Amino acid sequence: MQHAIDKIYAVKNNNPSIPFIVNLEGKNLIITGNNGSGKTVFLRKIFDFLNQSIVKTGNDHHVEYIKSELLRMEERLSRVNPGDDHYEYRKNQVAELQEKLNSRNYFNITFRNENSLKVNYHQKKSIIRFYEATRQAIISSDGRITSLETLTDEYKSHGPQENSGIFFERYLVTTWNYALLQKGLNKIEEASKAEKWIERIIEDLKQLFEDPTLTLEFDIESLRINIKQEGKEKYRLDQLSSGFSSILSIYADLLVRVELGKIERDEISGIVLVDEIDAHLHVTLQKKVFSFFKSSFPNIQFIISTHSPFVVQSVSDAIIFNLTTLEQMEDLSLYSYTSIIKGLLGERSSSSILLEKIEELSSLMSGENFNDADYIEIMSDLEPFIQDMDARSQAIILSAKNKFIEKQQG
Repeated sequence: MQHAIDKIYAVKNNNPSIPFIVNLEGKNLIITGNNGSGKTVFLRKIFDFLNQSIVKTGNDHHVEYIKSELLRMEERLSRVNPGDDHYEYRKNQVAELQEKLNSRNYFNITFRNENSLKVNYHQKKSIIRFYEATRQAIISSDGRITSLETLTDEYKSHGPQENSGIFFERYLVTTWNYALLQKGLNKIEEASKAEKWIERIIEDLKQLFEDPTLTLEFDIESLRINIKQEGKEKYRLDQLSSGFSSILSIYADLLVRVELGKIERDEISGIVLVDEIDAHLHVTLQKKVFSFFKSSFPNIQFIISTHSPFVVQSVSDAIIFNLTTLEQMEDLSLYSYTSIIKGLLGERSSSSILLEKIEELSSLMSGENFNDADYIEIMSDLEPFIQDMDARSQAIILSAKNKFIEKQQG
């Protein structure tokens, strides 16, 4: 990716004696590490640096510029007597610049093409976003048909760091209504263009939900969008589970910024940071969330943090960096998730991941529809650790085995 980070220079726990480099060369980055290793802090430092170097204009973030300014201010300070009215002011200027220089020495980022990224960002062709671990989609619809012009004006007045996903359903309704009107006027080309945009969203959601029967429905009476899946009651976008809502909050925000910014989705570039991408997600979603965003926005560089081996295992073309050990790796897709737990994440087999699997198995047993495929998948993950598990976990596994055998015997 041209508009992306090349290298990140940092120190561990603000200790200058433990420097490290994350060598990305434009690739996506997965940040892992033990709890308390500083994953969120590291993401914030990256985002703050991007704000200083790309979002803000000027070059006062560059080390050479800071050094020259520091020399200039030190020279001015040398010409002022300690009792002078301007002495404390000049002294504070020098101290601030020295602190700024120290921070750049302890944390710095180089880009593949910094100037191009900056130009593209200010021309609205690139985006820089940071999504907190606590996120939910805010789906809003006022029950009215809004013109595209009105919606665009509202979007432009929206704060640049606010989540634009609030416009997602309204834009869908507007586009769907536009397609119907154009078809009624026999403007087939315009109608087809709008329909293709909607169809791509449906295809994205089919991938995310792993359901080829999924489709979207425009309720012309309520002016709302419903999700329809075979064998299920239809439901609205604001009725998603916390896991799907967490993903939609990012997807909808990025999509609205692309569409209302008049940019093709495959052309938008930039850097998107996501803290705890696995937060709120069921294991099945953890396995595909990263690849979902990558395929939906292929020219965006994603930098994410996670504690999930399923996320780490899900992609083959990203850099994986462990903040605890300061190790950099690539392509762990061929490793089992258990080896990732023990090796990369440094956890015992009684980790929260396995406990989550036990609870998943328990829920599967208590449900009306006992799915054989889900049972086999969960059991294959748990089998290597059964001997080390507590009595409750072993009892749940034994009960599940008995239920599976009874089901097989009819």
